[in-house]
Amino acid sequence: MRDFFWEGGDLGGGNHLAAWEEVCRSRKEGGLGIGGLELKNKGMLMKWLWRFPLEENSLWHKVIVSRYEKANNFWDSKVGVRMSPKGSWRDISNLYSDYLELVCFKVGKGDRIRFWEDVWIGDTSLKSDFPDLAVISKAKNASIWELVVDEGLPGDFVRSWNFKFRRNLLDRGVPTLISLVQRLEHIKLLNVDVDIRLWKPDPGGIFSCKSAFGWLNSNSNQSGLS
Repeated sequence: MRDFFWEGGDLGGGNHLAAWEEVCRSRKEGGLGIGGLELKNKGMLMKWLWRFPLEENSLWHKVIVSRYEKANNFWDSKVGVRMSPKGSWRDISNLYSDYLELVCFKVGKGDRIRFWEDVWIGDTSLKSDFPDLAVISKAKNASIWELVVDEGLPGDFVRSWNFKFRRNLLDRGVPTLISLVQRLEHIKLLNVDVDIRLWKPDPGGIFSCKSAFGWLNSNSNQSGLS
């Protein structure tokens, strides 16, 4: 294939008969559908981020935790930094910034989903939707379960919450608090179910390298990914 697209082969120096970007385009766009190799690699590496919280009893998971430690979100490892042990996981963990934009949660018991920081009600986090309330809450990285005061009867909606504010709200903050409470009025916690992480690019919520590459490829221009 290389010799076909680039004159000269190994002895080379010839003219390029086709730009690589054009070859990588989908067939609908006039290319061969090969796809960007770097983006495909990122999609395959993200599979390890998906597997990490699902295989807590595996040896490889335990090795990663011992070297990098768990993150404060109940699911992931810490992101590798310059002083982290060298190894492939340091590079893989650098994809968390992209990966975490592509996951959300289905609430079960609520003990593994962060109330403010995670996406579990609506399309954005409560920290993003109610920043003035989140900033005065002492419940940083606290689970949903930790902020419940009265979960109600089995199968019922949560009756009351404690947002653990550091101070009393000013008058101008009351309408925002009312809006938050209204957002939460139909939340149920199911003690028989575990919290589930969902993969947003797939309708079924299950990770696949194909859906990861599809998202990365379609958003490469907007997000600056390559």
